[in-house]
Amino acid sequence: MIMWELIFAQILVCGVQFIIATSESIRKIFVVNFLFNAFNLLCYYINGDMATVYLYIVICVRSAVYIYRDRIKKHRWHFIVPTTAIAVQTLVGFTAIDSLWQLIPIISPCYVNYYLWFYDNTQKLRIGNMVNNGLWGIYNGVTGLYIIAAGRAVTVMMNLVSYLKHRKTNQV
Repeated sequence: MIMWELIFAQILVCGVQFIIATSESIRKIFVVNFLFNAFNLLCYYINGDMATVYLYIVICVRSAVYIYRDRIKKHRWHFIVPTTAIAVQTLVGFTAIDSLWQLIPIISPCYVNYYLWFYDNTQKLRIGNMVNNGLWGIYNGVTGLYIIAAGRAVTVMMNLVSYLKHRKTNQV
């Protein structure tokens, strides 16, 4: 039986992912990233992967806070935000884990918490995005979300091409 809702949700995820991969505006990346994470949450819910749903709830909250990253980073205490996000992500992940494959949805978002907070140019964000999407692509393939897995592979390639294209104008 084909779950058309799951197919449609995966296509939405891929569409939003391509906007992120081609964006040159860090602010736009953060706003669209929130939508991307919300659609991923929907996909995992439809797919019945509740452990990853719980992780994506944390990821969505983090994404909403990170939209205001530049304002928050003006304060001396700004490092508390990614540190707290990593701690909560790890705690939720290890209390909800169902299989060893779910180490990917625990580890990868912790890395994302770091690179989205501390990387200040689009080239560094592209590198982080390639690593993150590579890991999630593996997890999506294992859990049967093949459209998203393929979309993540394409996104890694798009980020690589964009990185190579812009490497002289936006140094790492």
